[in-house]
Amino acid sequence: YLFSPRFIAMTGIAAGLQDELNIGDIVVADPTWDYASGKIRRDSNKQLEFLPEPSQVRLDTLLKAQIKLVTSEPSLTDQIRSSWKAKKPDTVLTVKFGPMASGPSVITAKSVGEKLKEQNRKLCAVDMETYGLFIAAMYAPRPSPIAFSIKAISDFADEEKNDEYRAYAAYVSASLLYHLAKRFL
Repeated sequence: YLFSPRFIAMTGIAAGLQDELNIGDIVVADPTWDYASGKIRRDSNKQLEFLPEPSQVRLDTLLKAQIKLVTSEPSLTDQIRSSWKAKKPDTVLTVKFGPMASGPSVITAKSVGEKLKEQNRKLCAVDMETYGLFIAAMYAPRPSPIAFSIKAISDFADEEKNDEYRAYAAYVSASLLYHLAKRFL
């Protein structure tokens, strides 16, 4: 409120839920929602049932176009990847725009991630904070800042979840924000 920022951004790590994503790939959230929003009731067989009621928030369209412009230059992602001097994945670093759901739990079971895809068939990542950032911006006093989230995939929300590439994922997401800020923000 005191500083009236034009933008608020979040970088960090997320869990990937699409087969075409690799460890370290960057996901720019569009849209985002709280995957735990909904109703829990008993069905006709007296079993608990979750009925999702997500309220999705979209990425600002002008900002999305600016991010796409910057990330369309393969030399940028090559530069970000090669500047990391520690252990990194053997894959090319890519940037994808896609649905990212946020929720209160760390997910370490592939079946849970698959269940979340029922809320959006194109769901590509989950984290714990992005939706909160977008909602905070939406309800901030006018002029409201534009929120965006750039997260890199550090695991696949499955039973093999580990922290092997966590630092790399955090680095590449923060590096992309740095380049975007220099160019547009």
